[in-house]
Formats: sequence, C-alpha cells, structure tokens
Amino acid sequence: MTTDFRLLALVQALLAIAAAPLLIGWVDQCRAWLSNRRGAGLLQPYRTLRKLLHKDAVVAYGASPLFHLSPYVQFGAMALAAAIIG
Repeated sequence: MTTDFRLLALVQALLAIAAAPLLIGWVDQCRAWLSNRRGAGLLQPYRTLRKLLHKDAVVAYGASPLFHLSPYVQFGAMALAAAIIG
C-alpha cells in the first residue's frame, strides 16, 4: 500500500516540475493582457528551456567543483520541495 502512495507522490512531483513553465507562461500572458500588449505565447518558457539546455556551458578555468555542482544541487532542492509539498 505504501508503494502506491510513493508512486503517486513521485508522479505528482514530476507533474509539478513539468507544469511549472506552463504556469510562468500563463502569468506572463496575464501581465501582457493587463498592459494591453500581446504576450510571447503560453509555451515560450518551454522553448526557452530547450534553448538553454542545448547551449554549451562556459566555465572559468579555475572554477571550483562547487561551481560545477551548484545547478544540480539547486534543481534537486526544488524537486525535493515539490515532492514534499505534493
């Protein structure tokens, strides 16, 4: 029975991570609408993420291992927060 709850929590956390850019796109659309402008589109954050993930990393020669590890730690913390809330 606990395996079902763990699986449900995992699915909810993955759904929260996958839907977060959609919420950002919706908020941007609402801001544009309130300013009488046309927004970039609801799926623009997904396109931006795709573009950023395909870029090469530019890292200084003397960068510490902590500098390399930082993005993974930050993503892990946000994923853990989504799992705890969900």
